[in-house]
Parts: sequence; C-alpha cells; structure tokens
Amino acid sequence: MKLIPILVLLLAVAQAQVDLKTDSRLSKTITAEEMFWPLSDFCKSMTETTGLQIRVAKHLEDRKVAVLVNQRPAWYLMNIVADVSNCAWNKTDDGYTLMQSPAAADLERRTVDAFVRLRRERAEKAILDAIEAAKTDVNEALTKIMAYRQNLAQRVEGEPYDWKEHEEGARLQTKISQGYLPGRLFAMFAPQHWERFWRGDRITASSTSAADLKLDKATMAAIAAIMGDDLMPGESLGAAIELRSFVRYDLDTSTIHCPLVVMTDNSASMRHNELGGGLDMHNMGEWLSKSPYGAAVDKWAMTLDDKALDGELPPKEVNRFNARRAVPRAPDVMALFDMAKAHKIELVMDSYRSSINDWSRHLGSIEHWRHMAQALRNMGRFVRVDDNLLLGRRIDAPILHLHDIPERLIKPFEKIAAEQGGLELDQMADFVKPLTDRQYRGLISYQGIVTWHQVDSLSEMSLPILRLWAELTAVQRQKAHEEGGLKWSQLTPAQQALFEKAAQPDDAGFGFFRPDESAEAEVVESRLVVLKQSHRGYRLDWENSSITFPNKEELERHMSQMEIPGGSVASEVDTQTYTISIYHKGVHVDQHHQFNRPRKPPKKEASPADNPI
Repeated sequence: MKLIPILVLLLAVAQAQVDLKTDSRLSKTITAEEMFWPLSDFCKSMTETTGLQIRVAKHLEDRKVAVLVNQRPAWYLMNIVADVSNCAWNKTDDGYTLMQSPAAADLERRTVDAFVRLRRERAEKAILDAIEAAKTDVNEALTKIMAYRQNLAQRVEGEPYDWKEHEEGARLQTKISQGYLPGRLFAMFAPQHWERFWRGDRITASSTSAADLKLDKATMAAIAAIMGDDLMPGESLGAAIELRSFVRYDLDTSTIHCPLVVMTDNSASMRHNELGGGLDMHNMGEWLSKSPYGAAVDKWAMTLDDKALDGELPPKEVNRFNARRAVPRAPDVMALFDMAKAHKIELVMDSYRSSINDWSRHLGSIEHWRHMAQALRNMGRFVRVDDNLLLGRRIDAPILHLHDIPERLIKPFEKIAAEQGGLELDQMADFVKPLTDRQYRGLISYQGIVTWHQVDSLSEMSLPILRLWAELTAVQRQKAHEEGGLKWSQLTPAQQALFEKAAQPDDAGFGFFRPDESAEAEVVESRLVVLKQSHRGYRLDWENSSITFPNKEELERHMSQMEIPGGSVASEVDTQTYTISIYHKGVHVDQHHQFNRPRKPPKKEASPADNPI
C-alpha cells in the first residue's frame, strides 16, 4: 500500500512543468531561422548552444517544430516547443528531457483509433451500398448511355451541343462504374476473398485469363458500355481481347480502388474508381475539432478577427494574382516569412513542407492572414494568435500524417536538384529507396512537398520500378541500357521479386497492356530495358506543374492559345527522358522518368581585345 503513493508522487514529478527561467544556463540568447527539424535535432542544437544536456523522449523523436524567432533566450524556445508539441520538460540532474504524459499519449492513441475506425466504417458502408446497387436493373441506364453516345457520333459539326444529355450520360456512367460494377465484384466474393481484401491484397477479375473472379456477361456488358468511349481512335470493342478489373482496400487511407480496363491487341483503356474515401488530412479539421483530442486543446481556438493578421502580400505578388486571366502561381515561401517579419508576427509551426507551401498558396489567393489560419485549421491544425505571435499545433497525431518525409532523407538531394534542375534516374532511385509506400504516395499526391526535384512524371507504378533500379549494381544498370537489356536470369532472387511487382499495373491500372508480338513475348526471356533520350527544348512553369516543348515555336503557339501572361516563366532546358520497359509473361510495362537540366549559356569566345599582348 505504501508503494502506490510513492509511484503517484514519482509520476507527478516526472510530468511536472519545469520553470525554465530559473535555470541560468538557459538564459543565453540565440537566433533561429526556419528550423525545420525533428525535436531530437532541435534538442541537439540547443545542447550545442547552451552546453546543457537537452533530450527528447524516444517516441517523440520524429515530431517536428519550425520556429521563426530572433534573439530570444533558450528557455523561451523550449517553452514554445513544449506548448506546440503538447509535452512538458522534465528536469534531471544534468539537463532536461521533453516528455509526453501518459494522458496525452492515450488521448492521441484514442484519437487515432477513432479516426481509423471512422474511415473503416465509411469503406464498409461503400461496400454495402455497392452490393445494393448491383441488385438493380441497369439495362435502361445502359441503353440511354449508348443512345447518348450514338447521338454524339451522329452530330453534324456546327450543331449545338446538348449539354443536358451529356451530363445525364456522365451521371449514369459514374453511377454504374462506382456502384453497380464494384457491387457485382463484391457479390462474387468468397470468404477467402474477403480475408485477402481486408489485408490489402488485390482481388482480380477477368473475362478470359486466370483471375480470382470470372466476369459474367452482365458485368462485361456494363464495362463495355462504360469504356466504349475510352478506346484509342480507330479501335472498337470488337477488338477487345480481354476485360479486366480488380478491387483493393488501401490500408493507409481506407479507400477502395476499383479500376476497369479494356485490353486490345495494341493498347489498354482504363477508368479508375474509388469508393469510401473523402476523409483525409485536408478535410479532417472539423472532425478533429469535435474529437476528444480537439476538446482537450480547445484553448487553441482560432482567432480570425485579430487586426495583426490583416497584412497583405507584397504588391508584386498581389499584381501577379490579379493579372487578367493569369495562371495562379504560389508565392515564394520566403516572401511569406518576410511578410511575417514585417508585421512583427513570429511563426511557430510544425515543419511539414507541403503545408508550408499550402500556406503560401492560400495566402496568395485570398491575400490576408486570417483566412490562412482558417486554411490551416481545415488541414487539421489549431491556430492561436497571442500578441503578434502566431502559434500552431498539429492536432493529427503522427500516425495520421500521411505525407511526412524526414528532413534527413531530403537534404542530401536538395543541392543536386537545385544545380541540375531535377534528379536523374539513378539519383531518383536512391532518393525513393528508403521511402515507405505511404511516404511515396504523399510524394506524388502533393507535389508541393518536393517542388525542388520536379516530380511531374512520377506515378504509383514508378515505386516498384524505382526500387528495383535502386537495387541493381552498376554492371546490371549498364546491361539494362544495352541492346537486349537485363535478363531475368541475371537478377538475384530479391531483385526478381521486385521485378515481378514492377510488372504489375498500379492501382489505377496504368501501364498494363500486351505488346503486338504477344505470342513471341511468351517465349522470350523476361527482361528490363532502359532507353535514354536527350533533346533541347523550353520549359513553361506555372502552378504546380510544368510543360516542356521541343522548340520555341511550339511554346509560343501554346502560350497564344492559353493566353498565358508574360509573367509565366519559360526557360531553355536540356531534357533527358528515361523509358524503362519491362517484358514479363506476355505483359509489357513502360514507365517514363524525365527531368530538365537548365541549359548553360554558351561560353563566350575570347577575342584578341580580351588578351592584349
């Protein structure tokens, strides 16, 4: 019985707030600019600055803070870090350790559990709705779709377009492709299929080849009606050699993927459907604010009418957004910080790179700070304004943060990408190799997180191919570039497993088709072939995307058609394109990787006047 009070006392001491001001060793003033660091790196820097041991609990190491302050004492920064991270400093004989109380940790765990459960419930409801939709008769809807399509084909050029008919046809197609067709597949599931489905495995369906599910005539007719207008010019459904689909449950986002594919001799047409999604980091703010976690931190109420937040963008940025028919461009992130300094506002936020870019995008489009705070809350953060101090707390626990890539994985490539305008194939493979599937999906779905390396051409299918390339030796890579390519027998068992995965379609069904010589491909040994092409061109940069043109005439023609203002950036570049082709069991998968190296100005020839004798 005596042990219980002692344990309670020790726990209270361990989690007690520490008055950092009383420690003279923390009175030294420091300067910190844009510290996008994990808490462990922050503590390491503070240790170097003060000479005092400052640590972070192991399970908090990957938490991040970003601090923009000038000439503040060390204890001030430490208090801010503790406040933003919802932790407390525990003082020991030789220093301080940033700790999280059991109650705070349990609160985060319960929030995560509730969030995951809610997304799972949405997925289950989407499945039940799809199965119910599959019981309805869609023959009338299919007849209407075919009639609308025939009317469009017979329309004489110059006749008015029947938008009402077009919208009705699109609505019916969506209803069938996102309800009826997935429901038909779910209705064919056996118990073992459900077990694999909830584990995240693909459940395949096909009209001809071996698959988990055999497509019946009714399902094939529906797929044919939906996919009829997606075929390549000159092709018809009569050329289809196979109809395919699969369903897969995404464990990270609780989203159900169900692509439909029509395969012909020369190509494949795909339509991608998603069910049960719609609850992610960009619209979870309202839900989290009502959660137990949000209720526990309600002191972080957002202030929207504070006059300190009325600062506007510099005139040149405002003019760029107000330009007539201008393509919007996110303002420079540094301009945001400069404006903060000008209004004596200090920023203390987590260092999630894409959200930094997202601040500037929201700020640039609406031109003042109050709505930036609203945008941050929509992204799952609480914001507070205290005496010209803008504080933010990430209220989605780390496990919910889908796109976070550690700084240590980005830093080595930043200088390379800045100098050469992107990452070459070998460099991109080395960058992607340590990333998890979740981090990679964040990389391609929110490009603001890595704007420095231009990820225009990456897709989910790129991940297994890039991982395979990263595992190849220099000799193997050279063989892949040579005529004939790298053969299956020249791969190690681990590389062969990656090769098998790279030969499958991505969740959207892209890159999945048979070559013309499909019969011959069955005999030829599987291989990996890489073709490198280089050409000079012009790169047009605009919001979150870029287009490269082979010559100046094409660039000018595009700009005249789009009426893009002269403020857009067009630069001369040397473009390198890598086409990675995989031939395996009659399937041919192509993946492209491209980057644009800024063209160096030609060296000026020395004239006799430059070198007087």
